[in-house]
Amino acid sequence: SSQYTSDYSLRVCTGQETGQPCGGKNTLCASGFCFGNTCQGEGQAPGEACDDNGDCAGVGVCVDRFCVESPVVAGGACDENEDCQNDACALEFAINGANKVCCPSGSSQYTSD
Repeated sequence: SSQYTSDYSLRVCTGQETGQPCGGKNTLCASGFCFGNTCQGEGQAPGEACDDNGDCAGVGVCVDRFCVESPVVAGGACDENEDCQNDACALEFAINGANKVCCPSGSSQYTSD
């Protein structure tokens, strides 16, 4: 048996139709949306589960593994700066376990012990 491995064993055809496996790669699906390792006809709607912003339809973003309308207003839950209308996502309070929110002040800073 041959020990030869071609890089074709790593290549997958793009343009996969809805319902086909996509290994978590949006770029493999004709729609551009892969969720749950399956090509979706469109992105996830607000309130539906997601893994990252690319899973959400339209202007939605993925926050705490659910799609929400973007941009998130000050005080709303967020995962990263891009989720927020004011581009400032950080811990709400300087305590362990605090929730991440879009900062009402519009800014954040790093703290250290």
